[in-house]
Amino acid sequence: MDLNKLAEDVKKAEGLRFKPYVDTVGKVTIGYGRNLTDVGLSQQEVDLLFKNDLNAALRQCWAEPFWPHVADNDARARAMVELMFN
Repeated sequence: MDLNKLAEDVKKAEGLRFKPYVDTVGKVTIGYGRNLTDVGLSQQEVDLLFKNDLNAALRQCWAEPFWPHVADNDARARAMVELMFN
C-alpha cells in the first residue's frame, strides 16, 4: 500500500482545521479529523504543544522593552516568561 497516497487521500477527505470544531456526529475535532472527544492527545503531543507555547512566550518576552532589565536575573526572567505564557 502506498502510505503517502493514503495520507494525502485522508487529508483531502478530512480537510485541515487549526481550531477545534464539532464534527457531523458531535465530536470535538481538530487538525485532519483528530477526534479529541474520544481519542484526546498523547503525552508526546501535549509535550510538543507545551514546548511550542513556552517558546512563543519566550520570543514575546525577548521583543519587549523590559527584557534586558530582567534577562540576567533567572528568577525574574522565569517569572516574566511565565506571566507571558499565561
